[in-house]
Amino acid sequence: MKKLFKTSIFLLIIVLFFQSCSEDEQNQETEDTQITPTSLEEKIIATATSFSDFNLINSLNCIDFGNILAHFSNPEGDSYGTSILSLEDWDTQYNTFKEMAFQNTGIQFSDEDFIIDAMTVDEHPAGEIFFYGEYVYTKEQFLDYYEDCYYDGVDPLINNKVFLSEINFDCDGIVNYFVGQDSLFPGEEKQLSDGLNDVENQLSLYNLNNNTTYTTDDIYIYGIKIALTNSPELLLFNRIYLLNYFENCQINRDNNENDCLNFLYPISVNQINSPLEETIIIENDEELVTLFNTEEIELELIYPITLVDINGNTTQANNNNELDTILGNSFNYCQ
Repeated sequence: MKKLFKTSIFLLIIVLFFQSCSEDEQNQETEDTQITPTSLEEKIIATATSFSDFNLINSLNCIDFGNILAHFSNPEGDSYGTSILSLEDWDTQYNTFKEMAFQNTGIQFSDEDFIIDAMTVDEHPAGEIFFYGEYVYTKEQFLDYYEDCYYDGVDPLINNKVFLSEINFDCDGIVNYFVGQDSLFPGEEKQLSDGLNDVENQLSLYNLNNNTTYTTDDIYIYGIKIALTNSPELLLFNRIYLLNYFENCQINRDNNENDCLNFLYPISVNQINSPLEETIIIENDEELVTLFNTEEIELELIYPITLVDINGNTTQANNNNELDTILGNSFNYCQ
């Protein structure tokens, strides 16, 4: 009997030992930490800062007035040209635009494919109207204006120029060249196919008539007009989109330029090579971007990390490799 009792105690100890090991393994699986490599940090920041133009419009204040110029462009290279949409009765305007694009092209563009080319704002504080009427051309400027319904920044075209050396003359399109504050071809739009020599000859004539010494380095454009099949003309103003077009003369959107995945907060991060080695709890995108943009700080993500897609479905990453794969294929979560 004593021997049986001792055997039972021994077996119980073994069971408890393995149960304890199993719990430790589970805890390791459910909460792991890994130092974040630079390549993954870049994807994390891109995901946290990505904000589609469709979501931008639906988050704005004071959108009961004004207009936007917008088009559709998908990663496959399909586009539907620029149209003017009123911000009044926005849902109806957008749905009509999307249906019109489908009827004319047979392509079902997604909300992620919606691109804002320009947006109306009030008059400049000094009373001047912006170039091309009352429009601004970058997302940062849209947000600046619609944060308080007042635009107090610089002329929106100052940092939106594309210079002559950046233009691909093999691409199709109509442009207006500028030098200084003047149009190089007053009252005339030029085909890119007219070539560089045409621009250089006109610059020589301009310098002669105006006693100036401008060079081709001073010539720039603000936008381009591109003819499309079964679609209105496409107007590109944003410098980023222009340079993308001039790379290969294709109108497309990068697969991973989307707002289809978002982090589910809070996220815990260990700060491991600073005077204060501590665990930081991140509550939103802004805090995450600020932390990961801090130089000379080594960060260690605490897993698991959960992300949510545009349909509200969640996916979980348990280590760096899994998170890197998920963020690198974010377009798979846009359906």
